[in-house]
Amino acid sequence: MRYFVIDGYNVLRSSARYRDLSAADIDSARAKLVADASSLLSDADGVTIVFDGGGNPSSDGSAHEIAGLGVVFSRFGIDADTVIEEMVAQYRSSGHKVVVVTSDEQTQWVTMGPGVVRMSASEFGRQIDDEQAGWPQESRSGPLGSTIDERIDPKTRDTLARWARSGS
Repeated sequence: MRYFVIDGYNVLRSSARYRDLSAADIDSARAKLVADASSLLSDADGVTIVFDGGGNPSSDGSAHEIAGLGVVFSRFGIDADTVIEEMVAQYRSSGHKVVVVTSDEQTQWVTMGPGVVRMSASEFGRQIDDEQAGWPQESRSGPLGSTIDERIDPKTRDTLARWARSGS
């Protein structure tokens, strides 16, 4: 089994694919990352995006499922790196293969070990770009000419924004 664990805000800040959007509209950037990461599901047994909720007193660290993958905002007082490190250790000790998507050097060093490979934020963005370049135009733009992140329904966008603000 192979699992992807994605450092959400690190990818949004570090990858050219998301950087401008995240500076202008963090809710849309998170939704785009979720939509993009869902394309990895066919190649993995699980995908989890971890966002830092450590500074949010309402964040309880609960895992949520959206678009077929896990989304976690770390619990108040705990940063996303700690959650990622714990998840990777658990998967690794169970004998699973793990791909950690982050450009955070400390997280890379802590999580590396047998069965764990790292993918930088920029590599992740390029992989998504390459995958989408091979899709038919209709798949990339949808029937109304919108991109996949624009087709995420308002309820999903609201849910992501609510989780980021309140952790529930």
